[in-house]
Amino acid sequence: MIVRNNTYTIYKNHCVQVNVSRTETDRPVETPREEREYILSSDKGDLDTLFEEMGFQHSQHGYFFKVLKFEQLTNAFQVATFGMYKGKKVRVTTFLPEPDKAKIITYDKKLGIETGFYKFEDRDKGVFYKKLINKADLTRIWEERGPAFGLPMPERMKEKEMIDLNI
Repeated sequence: MIVRNNTYTIYKNHCVQVNVSRTETDRPVETPREEREYILSSDKGDLDTLFEEMGFQHSQHGYFFKVLKFEQLTNAFQVATFGMYKGKKVRVTTFLPEPDKAKIITYDKKLGIETGFYKFEDRDKGVFYKKLINKADLTRIWEERGPAFGLPMPERMKEKEMIDLNI
């Protein structure tokens, strides 16, 4: 199972990641979103031919990308994956295939200290707590979604969707 924590768009019926293009001299706060470029990307190797037909380029890092102008985007949505750990809501950042582990974070100092999380400090995120756990210790997992870049979410996209723990 893939954990999603990023911004996405549905482009030609395919869900791909979308990010604002930046250069060394960019000042994102000062540049209106309508004047910026956006990078679509995906690492879905099974769709190689399809992505090439849609005008994506294959990067040297093994993923596909395409640059679009704002007016070419019809939707965008932010996704964050959460789970219940010891009765508390935590952010799920990664599932590891062996031996069925998950990386989680919380900003809850009490939970972090009481359950053995490692403390981290980040200039942008502030203080948070991170832990590697057994995936089975998560009692529920779900995605929360919302609009991004001032665009609507795709039609029929749910704001919250539970994820099957058996995947």
